[in-house]
Amino acid sequence: MIDSESSSIPGQFTSSKTYILLSLSSVVLLSVVAQFLPLLKYTDYEFSVITGLSTSIIVGLAAINLSRYFRSIKGIINYASLIVLMPLAISLLFNFLRNGCPPGSGIWLYFLIVIPSATLGIALAFLIRENSIKNKRTWFLFFWVLLFVYPWFAIYFQPQIYLYHPWIGYFPGTIYDELIEPDLKFIIYRLSVFLFAFGMIVISVIIRFEKRAAAYFLLIPLIFLTILKYDLGFGTSEASLRNSLGDQRESAHFQYVFDDRIDESLKKVIMYFHEFNYNDLQKLSASTPEKKIISYIFNDDYDKKKYFGSKNADVAKPWLNSIFISGDNFSETLRHELAHIFASANSDNIFKVAANINPAIIEGYAMALENDYLGFDIDYFAKMALKKGNPDIGSLFEGLNFFGNTSAYSYLLAGSFMKYLGANYGFDKVNNFHRTGDLFGAIGIHRDTLFSNYWEYIRAIPVLTDSNTEKLIYGYKPIISKYCPRYIAKSLRDAEDEFMAGEYEKAKRSYSSILDKDNSYQALRGIISADIKEGFFSDALVILKKYMPHFSQTGYIYNLKLLEIRLLYYIGNNSSGTQKANAFLRESPLFSYQAEVEKMKLLAEIDYYRKIDIKNTELEEVTKTVYDLFLEKREPLLLNTLLNLYYSAYKFDKISDVELNIGSFQKDPSPFGIYLSIELLKLYIYSGNIEGGRILFEYLKNLEIPFEFRASMELYTRIYEYELQLESNE
Repeated sequence: MIDSESSSIPGQFTSSKTYILLSLSSVVLLSVVAQFLPLLKYTDYEFSVITGLSTSIIVGLAAINLSRYFRSIKGIINYASLIVLMPLAISLLFNFLRNGCPPGSGIWLYFLIVIPSATLGIALAFLIRENSIKNKRTWFLFFWVLLFVYPWFAIYFQPQIYLYHPWIGYFPGTIYDELIEPDLKFIIYRLSVFLFAFGMIVISVIIRFEKRAAAYFLLIPLIFLTILKYDLGFGTSEASLRNSLGDQRESAHFQYVFDDRIDESLKKVIMYFHEFNYNDLQKLSASTPEKKIISYIFNDDYDKKKYFGSKNADVAKPWLNSIFISGDNFSETLRHELAHIFASANSDNIFKVAANINPAIIEGYAMALENDYLGFDIDYFAKMALKKGNPDIGSLFEGLNFFGNTSAYSYLLAGSFMKYLGANYGFDKVNNFHRTGDLFGAIGIHRDTLFSNYWEYIRAIPVLTDSNTEKLIYGYKPIISKYCPRYIAKSLRDAEDEFMAGEYEKAKRSYSSILDKDNSYQALRGIISADIKEGFFSDALVILKKYMPHFSQTGYIYNLKLLEIRLLYYIGNNSSGTQKANAFLRESPLFSYQAEVEKMKLLAEIDYYRKIDIKNTELEEVTKTVYDLFLEKREPLLLNTLLNLYYSAYKFDKISDVELNIGSFQKDPSPFGIYLSIELLKLYIYSGNIEGGRILFEYLKNLEIPFEFRASMELYTRIYEYELQLESNE
């Protein structure tokens, strides 16, 4: 019959067949429920993880409860095969019936995650079953939980945000990287787990000698893998990351770990803005970190993904007093990540973040101190949200509602509200709110009154917003609402690889295949980019016009309209291009878009598109052409273009060489002219040529700055004050 513990199970579990039936029913129920949940409804990473977790518990408990049934390898394989394959069959069936996304690499992920997890669950159960201990099921669940929890310590104590995990296979660390697929390292890890577990099962079932000793002997490779995981590439320790990046430096408040390949001039600029932001945030937040902050600066997003685990997001780990950023876009993220470190001075939990790990408070605090989105004050975008009525900002701070919207919506509204609290009640009370999570206790005013007062403040902001701008900022889907996000991400990556290899026709077929399944903006841009590379501008225009209506209610429509104008100029149809450009300017979703359109009009007027080879434009050639045109025309738009080209190539010395004679420009005190001047100033400042931009700064100081740009001007004012402070200290 069954073992002594199994015989004590309630009556409905005493029959092997009954237990098997109930366990299979549980698996079926879980799999069916998953088909109606975001992300889980696709045969991909999330479904594989949930199935791996559940099947490892179910088959493990079965190995204990059905000891006689599991005395043969055949019995194990038959039962485990049913448990493993049924969820996959259900997922594939549902995807087929609703014309879901193709499983693609999702099937590989499923087998690599679920089979080793199920096998390890059985092996763990056998190890416990062969010991003369009571409460075997309890011990199994205890060790299962131990194996589940232990790997997460790597994320807490080490720099990495990814991890290799015995039950879930791989954790990417952030949902912002939509591409998750098995690579060689992942395959090796899962095979190692499977072979270890299967070896333990074979010894327990087949080899007739002291099973307990044999099972313990098999623990050696698992211990070996755990101890040497950093050397084997299954983790990233602080020492290994420092060694991989190479260049370590220090300043008054920071330890820097730079990638060796970052240009020396860029390193100096990055270090300068670390210290400036420290000085600035210390004053604004009324907080001071306890010790020097460690800043890891990667060469680019791809290296950040390789060593750290996140490609698309820069990250702070407040509990390690560390930030992780990419050198190529430091100006966009540095201040935000440092704000998280300053917030940690107002936390009592082990993660040094907001009370209850509330995401709205965590990100709202950082956004309030950053107060910049696309160069605008974040309150400007909060007012935009009023077009949807009075958003329930209170719910944003409850549970996981923060993740139910697009990231821009949640970040901006949470940040604007926290900024309002700091400006009206003092940042010391914001710090208290961050520490306790108790809004009434921190501020002393009922939350409903606070929210009402906040919206009164937002309504009174002297800016006009329109539906075009609102659509541009908020007209996107969160990942939980996207169609087959993991499959589409992989397909886009494959098409991009073909494009980068110069296989443009093949890339176009791949991008077209994606468009057949999903209205992917990236796929449409890919097809058009390939046509441009081949010189098929008219074909690109035809494709663009065919698919543009599909994006009319999304923020992507404005990028596509810009692309349409550019293509018209490429084919020499300047009149139609200018007509479309003027129509676009009447929509004017943002000044940055207005600047791009005005620049294209200007370039068309001076025959720029005829002077370069659009198909094979080299950076040096473009830069020289724009520089010559700038010397001839002295237009701020051309200077903006030229400085952006220099900045993207890290040619900061070239920026210093460009003469900025504001008197030679037609002074334009309109909001658009002010925006353009502020953008020029930003390029000077973030290239390290702060003194070179002073004449432009002094010019702007004498103008009436529109509300939406005041945050930027206030920041640049504090930078020049910081410069004076440094000069006085010398």
